[in-house]
Amino acid sequence: MTLYLNNDSVEGPQRDYILVIEDSPSDVRLLKYCLDNQGFPGDIHVCNYGKAAIDFLFGNTRMYPRLILMDIRLPDINGLELFRKLKSHPDLADTYMIIWTGQYSEVEARQCEELDVVEYFEKPLDMGVLSNFASRLTYEWAKICNGQKFELKSNR
Repeated sequence: MTLYLNNDSVEGPQRDYILVIEDSPSDVRLLKYCLDNQGFPGDIHVCNYGKAAIDFLFGNTRMYPRLILMDIRLPDINGLELFRKLKSHPDLADTYMIIWTGQYSEVEARQCEELDVVEYFEKPLDMGVLSNFASRLTYEWAKICNGQKFELKSNR
């Protein structure tokens, strides 16, 4: 697995990577650690801000990920607004999106459910929950890359 930061290039197949939109380096490291431990075969591209993610996705590269993991509380944009913007783009309509937040609220959880979020995690990220997610994602990655439907939600 290769980890790319902000505007680094993503090499390899056009869509076979995960985009992480997260401003906390420790959360990115924890996610990478869990994915590495499960032998995750894809690449990860990290944008620390919502604007950086928009620039990356809709700039010159036009390389759309299979999966987006994003924080709701980003320093420069509301994560749910960003989610709506990304999900409404025709080239991202079939992209699976996962949300995590450090300030859980029933309202946000309900909004995520209405927006068809694949998974919703609360911070601080629990190592066991994240490891379980990484295991399921690694197992399902080939299906995701082949455009097959899959069930990633945990039974929490």
